[in-house]
Amino acid sequence: SSLFLLLGSPGHPGDCHVAHAEQKLMDDPLNKTHYNNLIHPASSSSQLISIKTELSLAQCISW
Repeated sequence: SSLFLLLGSPGHPGDCHVAHAEQKLMDDPLNKTHYNNLIHPASSSSQLISIKTELSLAQCISW
């Protein structure tokens, strides 16, 4: 089923790879080597931008 594919199975050989990929998604966006706070996606530095984020229940539980 699709739910099984999304969640994986305990003890599955790919679990370690999935956990590493999940950790990379959490760490890399704010990693100083990948993130430049001088880049502003707007025409001027005073222009406000909207940012929409979503958090799944699984992410809340793993924190």
